[in-house]
Amino acid sequence: MVRIWQNFLQFGRQLDDCEGCPVEIIYPGRFNDGQGGDFRDALVNSGDTCKSGDIEIHTRSSLWEAHGHHRNPVYNRVILHVALEQDRPGTALLQNGQTIPTIILKNNLNRYPHKAIPLSSCQAASLRPDLLKKQLIRAGEQRFFERAWRYQGELNQVEPGQSLYQGMLEALGYTKNKQPFLKLARRVPLCIVEDMANAKGTEEEIIVRIQDVLCENAATLDWELYKVRPDNSPLRRIMALSHLLYRYRTSGWLTGLMNIILRTPVKSAHKHLEPALMVGKGYPALLGRSKAAEIIINAMLPFAWSWGQKNSKLSFMKKVIGVYRNYPRSESNSIERHMLRQLSLDRCPVNSACCQQGLIHIYKTLCTQGKCQECIFSYA
Repeated sequence: MVRIWQNFLQFGRQLDDCEGCPVEIIYPGRFNDGQGGDFRDALVNSGDTCKSGDIEIHTRSSLWEAHGHHRNPVYNRVILHVALEQDRPGTALLQNGQTIPTIILKNNLNRYPHKAIPLSSCQAASLRPDLLKKQLIRAGEQRFFERAWRYQGELNQVEPGQSLYQGMLEALGYTKNKQPFLKLARRVPLCIVEDMANAKGTEEEIIVRIQDVLCENAATLDWELYKVRPDNSPLRRIMALSHLLYRYRTSGWLTGLMNIILRTPVKSAHKHLEPALMVGKGYPALLGRSKAAEIIINAMLPFAWSWGQKNSKLSFMKKVIGVYRNYPRSESNSIERHMLRQLSLDRCPVNSACCQQGLIHIYKTLCTQGKCQECIFSYA
């Protein structure tokens, strides 16, 4: 059924729900690897209202209630129920009392017995490789500066070290636990844990004390553990954080990390920056190379650029953006894989972290907003 939904929309954007009302599928979403509907970030027009959220797929319409989705608040994010066959009448009921339309694919398939019509006119697959890469880099830089501008505003309200600390903890949470880690950074601010890191005691004693305080404050936060591998659990990330705080106890969190960027060569910066954040050897490390790269790309470098601007360090800012542009690609994520399939792209053009970030930027700001006409590929 998932494959049918992914391919069926070639027949057209507008479908009829089980009550005969039109539903326009602006964006069908991407496969969800977390809780909730089978597809996330979908965009549909139903009843003259544009809605964004999840789409749930079943073989029979009755399975919505059989699976207990009408009692599960996680499924309140669902905006459309899709079933192959109808064996019960009516719309789907959410836990919050609202209803959502149900589309029966068999009924709609019968309306399109002939050859499929392409859903969109995306030009990405037909672009020359050099133009494609140019547009991905452009989008990747837009994403970088959007993150940097967020830090600019934050630096007017909080201390620079605290801002970097919050950003890096947020990145520690992956997609599912960004908000709990950000809340933890505010509950236990950098000034407190840095004082603890510089207190008397052995390395083991200090690290354990930091872990105790962090874990005590993390206990009441709302962590998502569904489909989170044990190696990526919040507890292991908190343990890694305690080691990093001890590692930079002498220089300080802000000075220590900014000095590494200052000293590192632009074209091989990852060889210096990633070990600076890695914790533990072998597998599984508390904080491995791929996660270190993600934190550097999404938090450390955008912050560094904004910090350099605030302190009028123009050469430092130039170096930071140079590091970003030259940073090698990291492990692919679900959004990148989705975009590669959606745009019929080979992996070869996406050969840098900047290009990967470009794909994510296009997905979040254009695809999921139904802004095909504004896409950079439409006028490349």
